[in-house]
Amino acid sequence: MKISIEELRRDYSDWIIMEAVVGSQSFGLATEKSDIDCRGVFVLPLNLRLEFDAIDQIADERNNEVYWELGKFIQLFNNGNPSSLEFLFSPEHCIRRGKDWFEFFRTRPVNYLNIRCKETFVKYARGQLHRAYGLNKKVFAPQSEVAPQVLDFCHIVTPYGGSKSLTEWMKTQKVKDQKWYAAAAIDHIDNGFAIYCQDDFSSGGNRWAYGIVRDETSACDVQTCSIPKDMEMRAVMVFNKNAFCHACKKHTEYWQWVKLRNEERYEKTIAQGKGYDAKNVMHCIRLLMTARDIATKHVLTVDRSADRDYLLGIKSGKLTYDEVVALGNRLCDEVDSLFDVSGLPATAFSDSYTPNHLLCDCLKRCPGNFYSLDLDV
Repeated sequence: MKISIEELRRDYSDWIIMEAVVGSQSFGLATEKSDIDCRGVFVLPLNLRLEFDAIDQIADERNNEVYWELGKFIQLFNNGNPSSLEFLFSPEHCIRRGKDWFEFFRTRPVNYLNIRCKETFVKYARGQLHRAYGLNKKVFAPQSEVAPQVLDFCHIVTPYGGSKSLTEWMKTQKVKDQKWYAAAAIDHIDNGFAIYCQDDFSSGGNRWAYGIVRDETSACDVQTCSIPKDMEMRAVMVFNKNAFCHACKKHTEYWQWVKLRNEERYEKTIAQGKGYDAKNVMHCIRLLMTARDIATKHVLTVDRSADRDYLLGIKSGKLTYDEVVALGNRLCDEVDSLFDVSGLPATAFSDSYTPNHLLCDCLKRCPGNFYSLDLDV
């Protein structure tokens, strides 16, 4: 069963128990053109929850709106997931639905802020900082509108261990159109082919070569065929299928990104000319500042209004890539050290109050038409 965000709100709104505005709005970093992102938690009716492939998340195409199933939500913050924890501690003015549920969760005997946050907050921020450089991002690595083609990944084996692209090799041959060539698989050589050419019709005019690929623009593999007896092999060809598949994946991901990208953010990244996604880096620094508060104050401060000017300065591209990476690395090292002496508990739950206890407590609070069982752990 698949449900869209629109269907959840229109037809199954009674499933939703918690909902809040998140992102720049809750961080106190919103500008006039900022998106309004939303997160929420829903509870499946018992008959759907017991299904093998029960829904655990409902989201829109851009992930601006994401709703977690109750069990997944508990699993996320149990693992120290930053998004779920920032949602749980949303500022009061950002909560749209279920204030009593937010209060219920916050008063459970659960150590939401624990040592696991060191791994999740810091590791995520460190990884994003080092991936932020534009040359490694789609912004600065555009893909051609033309999809990768099989023939571009075919190479002819040449003497003394060399190779030449199939296209270049055909230019040196009498027949230069691939549709008059044929490929036959070579035993024990993965994606290796013997290449033959039909350059005359001396065999009664019957055509037997139909090309190395049937359609040059849409083929996804080399086609093989039966070769007439006594035909001379012209060359040995290797099809680099792994490279072709990887190129197809990158091409698909890029154009999917183009379809979904935030155009304003894209134009700003290009205009700044700093070679990195400044908005992404700004949120990494913000996340590290939040982690520092967890380690030193044992609180998760979602609203960073006090740091607004500083963070928006990073977002505007005032720092070079080297400067923001140096800043991020210093913060990562600092937060690492602070967690080591923080005195925070090791995990969210204890032997006396487990995730199953919390889940049962939650389900008991749900309306009777959802769960009328006498639940126990």
